[in-house]
Amino acid sequence: MNRKWFLEKIGHEGLNNLLKAYEDKLAFAMCIFSLALGPGEEPITFVGKTTRKIMPARGPNDFGWDPVFQPDGFEQT
Repeated sequence: MNRKWFLEKIGHEGLNNLLKAYEDKLAFAMCIFSLALGPGEEPITFVGKTTRKIMPARGPNDFGWDPVFQPDGFEQT
């Protein structure tokens, strides 16, 4: 599902409402990028993943999920 579409439809508060019934609020954000250096070259794949806890939105609201994702070991989203 396209993150932008989802966020526009339900907002950060809607995401928290979906999760009210669950005690475990852990989630992860993942980004996968592949690069081929030329025709016939094997692609190189990069994977980034971070585990976070979904919280009520706080902080700047200008970059996607950032206001609701609190990284492990941090007090801020």
